[in-house]
Amino acid sequence: MRKLFKLQEETIKRVIMNNYLGIFNECGTGKTYTMLYVMQLLKQKFLVVTPLTVMDWWIEEGQSLGLKIFKIYGNKQEKNNIISQKCENADGFVINYDSLRTLVTFEGSKIVENKLIPFIDMNDIKILICDESTYFKHRNKRFKVLQNIMWKFNRRYILTGTPVTNSLLDLWPQIYILDGGYRLGRSWTSYLNSFFYCANRFIWKYEPYQWSEQKISELIKDIEVRYKLSDITEQELPEGIIYEYKYINPKEEVIKIYKKILKECIIRIEKQGVTALSGGAMFQKLLEISSGFVYDDNNNTIVIDDLKMRTIVECIQNELCNKQVVIFYNFNGEAEILKRFLSSYRHISSQTSEKERSEIISEFKSRLFNILLAHSRTMGIGVNLQNAYAIIWVSPPTSLETFQQANARVYRSGYQGKKVPCFLFTTNQLLDKKVYKALQNKEQVQKKFLELIKNSI
Repeated sequence: MRKLFKLQEETIKRVIMNNYLGIFNECGTGKTYTMLYVMQLLKQKFLVVTPLTVMDWWIEEGQSLGLKIFKIYGNKQEKNNIISQKCENADGFVINYDSLRTLVTFEGSKIVENKLIPFIDMNDIKILICDESTYFKHRNKRFKVLQNIMWKFNRRYILTGTPVTNSLLDLWPQIYILDGGYRLGRSWTSYLNSFFYCANRFIWKYEPYQWSEQKISELIKDIEVRYKLSDITEQELPEGIIYEYKYINPKEEVIKIYKKILKECIIRIEKQGVTALSGGAMFQKLLEISSGFVYDDNNNTIVIDDLKMRTIVECIQNELCNKQVVIFYNFNGEAEILKRFLSSYRHISSQTSEKERSEIISEFKSRLFNILLAHSRTMGIGVNLQNAYAIIWVSPPTSLETFQQANARVYRSGYQGKKVPCFLFTTNQLLDKKVYKALQNKEQVQKKFLELIKNSI
């Protein structure tokens, strides 16, 4: 069990004392671990609703605290398979937002049936936790489902580092989950009429009154807790980068191709041995597949699954709220796929001229755009990107020096906070997480090609 930060201890006290609370601590402050620590203390079954990419993170963090958490994900048959896993022994369950919609029946916009989790006695589940609560909008079906089932839970908590992503309009459905509309209005219309005026009736654009933000803050201050990343002291966390894994569930086709290539690698190793050069080539091929693509004989990118790239963009929009971010990639195929989903970005590749590279970096520092997509080996010594808020790795590099140097472009003197959030996107069941772990442990990945390949079987 890891040592808690002071802000985590204070948050735990607030959660235990309050049945309904919004935990709005900044990204990187350990909200997931904090909530699971409370669940361990309360010893009541809980349901976590979360984005797909962090479902496995909740399970992994729960295991570190001795909590048994089951994942409810997939089609009806896959959900029902949980029965055979003796889920009655579970401490909690985790489900993603879109699967939440499948647990009830809709007729148009009306919910006519509510089975929630048909093979689990809902009377046993006392606590609801909504992670990244900004995913709930007042008109979407996710929120309508939650409106229907939230009353079943004795305790309700929402987690997000950015409760107001675009405007104060984002706040009402989140606070409603906590208090049923007691503070900000029983309905969306009531909230609008109380705190906003119509600035443009042609497009029904609403703007808050000058006093609205302060008034809303006063109304909800008793059911929220907020801490900044900078509240973690250097003594508590000397490392300046906080790593968070984002998990991708790959298509069956990706797994199939991966296993085929892996088998070929093992056969080749056993028959011919492996050199540093051939080992590196096999290693990179497995990492390419982990990112959802392969190269054909003409070096063209063949997309197998673009879920990782779409999820990265979703993370930037919903969790980072379009703050400035540097995305590091290692294969041109990754950049090629990712650019299909990005907007308002600039790209630095190995082919970018020194002059253009300097111009792009200068514009990024001037905040003329928010997303810098860069090949990891182009971001060496001498580049300063400390104005960025966070780092995203599409896949792990095979060089420890590249990993450290790229991260040091953001985490350096002049960075606006104390800790840099660093998101590591990894594909379940495949090789990339083992490589990330080796890099975090400051191991030379090149010397471990054979070991990592064999351990990924």
